[in-house]
Amino acid sequence: MSEQEKKPAAVSTAAPATDEVRKAEEDLKKAKAELDTRLEEMEKEFDRRREQLEKEYEEKKAVMLRDMEAARVMAEDEFEELRSQTAAHKKEIICGVSIAAAVALLTALLCGHGRHSRR
Repeated sequence: MSEQEKKPAAVSTAAPATDEVRKAEEDLKKAKAELDTRLEEMEKEFDRRREQLEKEYEEKKAVMLRDMEAARVMAEDEFEELRSQTAAHKKEIICGVSIAAAVALLTALLCGHGRHSRR
């Protein structure tokens, strides 16, 4: 065979290889497009989930802050109640001590008066 006869045979075998390369490139482009689409969907899902978690966090934070404020108010109320009770007990103690002192003074005066009168 002459060289010219060999060339068409080489060209004919090269053409199917070029078709295979083109098909592989098209398949690669399709796969890349599918991956890009999937990536975009995953990014959207990630953003949606992040926003949802941020919203849940803010809601839980608000509830916690509200509960903490309620606990603080209750603690302040309880502290004021204890302060009031302490003041009342202090007055009762002072009154009791005053009465005891008065009784002791009267007893001392009466007992002392009785000793003077017996002499």
